[in-house]
Amino acid sequence: ALVAKYQHIINARYDWESDLKRFAIDSVVIKPDAPLAAVLKQSRDWTMLFDDGHVIVFRATPKGTGSRSRNRLDV
Repeated sequence: ALVAKYQHIINARYDWESDLKRFAIDSVVIKPDAPLAAVLKQSRDWTMLFDDGHVIVFRATPKGTGSRSRNRLDV
């Protein structure tokens, strides 16, 4: 069941956001070609911190902050 839930989230399937909240996930490390990566890049609720072409690191954007690029690490 846990593997199925992981696949559900990583593929950005219906209601994936509530699953992240349910498990209190506030950071995501993911391959750039995963469907979830594309969704998180477009979301105002997530900030991309790092992207080296092999892995992307996202963090949930604190409520009330306007900058999505704050604290980003560029390599």
